[in-house]
Amino acid sequence: MLRKLYATIVRFPKVSLATVVLVTVFFASQLHKLRWETDARVYLPKGHPAIIYDEKIDEVFGVKDAVIIGIVNDKGIFNPSTLARIKRMTEKVAALPGVIANRAIDVVSLSTASYFVGTDTEMGSKRLMVDAPTDAQEIEQIKKSVYDNADLFVGNIVSADGKAAMIRARLKEGITNRYKTYFQIKGIVGAEMGGGGGGGGWSSGGGNWGKEGGWQQQGQWSATQGGWTAQADNGDRFYLAGRPVIEVTSGLNALQDMRIMVPMLILAMAIVLFVIFRTLRGVLLPLFVMAAAIIWTMGAMAVLDVPLYTISTMLPVILVAVGIGDGVHLMSHYYDNVLSDPYRDSKKIVLEVTQSLGPPLIITSVTTAIGFLSLWRSSPK
Repeated sequence: MLRKLYATIVRFPKVSLATVVLVTVFFASQLHKLRWETDARVYLPKGHPAIIYDEKIDEVFGVKDAVIIGIVNDKGIFNPSTLARIKRMTEKVAALPGVIANRAIDVVSLSTASYFVGTDTEMGSKRLMVDAPTDAQEIEQIKKSVYDNADLFVGNIVSADGKAAMIRARLKEGITNRYKTYFQIKGIVGAEMGGGGGGGGWSSGGGNWGKEGGWQQQGQWSATQGGWTAQADNGDRFYLAGRPVIEVTSGLNALQDMRIMVPMLILAMAIVLFVIFRTLRGVLLPLFVMAAAIIWTMGAMAVLDVPLYTISTMLPVILVAVGIGDGVHLMSHYYDNVLSDPYRDSKKIVLEVTQSLGPPLIITSVTTAIGFLSLWRSSPK
C-alpha cells in the first residue's frame, strides 16, 4: 500500500506538492481562530485542594479574578499626596469597563471602605474617606478611624505599620477583558507616576517595554518582589498582584519566548542544513516540512477548538526538533544516491529512497507520537 502511495506521489509531484500547499494554506487561514488560554487553574485537577479553596473563596466573598494594587511608602501612607492618590486611582479603576463596580465596595480601598458607628439612639455605617484630606487634622482622624477599627482594616486594606495600602478590583471574566483591563490599570499607575498613559495604556514618553518583561524607566517587573513595581516622585511604590496579573504576564512571556525561539531555531536549522547539503533544495525542503508541520498542528488546534496554553507554546520548538530528523535522513540518502550515479533518473532515486526509508521513519514517528500521548494519560483532568 505504501509503495503504491510513494509511486503515485513520485509520478505526480506537482499535484502532490500543490495538495500539501493547499492543506497548509487552509490550516494557516484558521490560525486566527486559535484560542489563547492563560487561566492558571487549568493546570491543576478539579479536585485539587487549591482549586477547592479558590472556589470556596469565590463562593463566600465573590472574589475570583481580582487585581490588587499595592501602594507602599516608607514614610507612611497617611499623607495628603498618597491618600489623594488612593482615592483618584480607586475612582479611575472603578470606571474601567472590565471592572465589576456595581457597588462602591466592589473596588476596595481606603476611599470606599466603611465602618459601623452607633450611639444610644442610632446606628449606621460611615465612609472612612469620602474626600481626600487636605490638612493634618483630617488625616489624623482617618488614621484614628482605621486603627480604632483594626479588625476591619488592618491587615486587610492597610498594613499594621501604616506604610502600605491596597486597592482591590474585581475583573469581569474572559481572557480579552483580563488583558485589556490589566494594561489599563498599568496605564493608570503610569499616569500617577507622571508618565502619561491616562487610563488606557502607556504613552511613549513614560518609558518603554523592556526585555525583562516589564515596564522600564519608571516601572519594572520585579521577580524578587513577585509583582510589577513602580515608584512615584513622593516615594510611593506601586505593586500589581493577583491571578490576572500572573496569567497575563506569564502568557506574554510565553508568547515572547515563542517569537524569539522559533525564528532562532529555524535559522540555526537552516545554517546546519546548508553546511550539510550545500544546496538551496537541501535547506528549503526540510524547512518547508517543518513549517507545514507547525501550521498543520496549530491550525488543527484552531479547527478542533483546542486552546493554546502557556506550556503548549513549546510545541513549535518540539516539532522543529523532532521533524528535522526525517528530512535530514531523506535528503542525505537522496544525495548519496545522486553522488554514486549522477546520471540516474531522479524519480527512480526518490522512489527508491522513500521505499527504503519509509517504514523506519514511520515507525519512529509513531513511537514518538505514542510517547507524547502517554503524557495525556498522566495529565490532570
